Amino acid sequence: MTTSRDPEEQGARTLQQALGYARHDWPVFPCIPGEKIPATKHGFEDATTDPQQITRWWSASPGRNLAIATGAPGPDVIDVDNHGERGNGFTAFNQIRHAGLADHPLAVVRTPSGGIHLYFRADPQRPQGNGSLPEHHIDFRGTGGYVLAPPSSVGGRRYEAVRHQPEAATVDFSAIRGLLDPPEAHPKPARLADAQADVERLAAHVERL
Repeated sequence: MTTSRDPEEQGARTLQQALGYARHDWPVFPCIPGEKIPATKHGFEDATTDPQQITRWWSASPGRNLAIATGAPGPDVIDVDNHGERGNGFTAFNQIRHAGLADHPLAVVRTPSGGIHLYFRADPQRPQGNGSLPEHHIDFRGTGGYVLAPPSSVGGRRYEAVRHQPEAATVDFSAIRGLLDPPEAHPKPARLADAQADVERLAAHVERL
């Protein structure tokens, strides 16, 4: 869906949504209109739940995008990318879902590219940082990260919530990484002793020539 052509209407909607996230104890901050670039000096570190600060931000520039700082007290977010001809993360996401590793998200948000964000409750006792599985087109945003949130837009297309529920589970990105990118999938480095033996066998062969 394209964005509203009325900037005042859009700005009022964004402000109300930002205040709603703040009431949910999710820190928010503005980004440059139509972009993912923070509009504050310290980026996600400036995120707040203070309604007065939030109102000042969007009253001064109604067209700014809205971002949520991820990780407790904000949500943890799985980002299923859609890169068009370069691939997408839906096959990997189906693996995650069938393994029971992405059950009961708080919200599902459709992104402008046609991908999805899945919001989960972050556990303050088990903080998780950001992560990426580029071969699978899956990213994770936890402590130290942020995501654009509805009703933000990029390229004239909005982030749109397509489902939400009041109760949500947590998510374990390390388990997702282990499923999609298991250690045994990578070749093991040769042991030093094996490498030395190979060198000695080669030297002996050369001497016989």
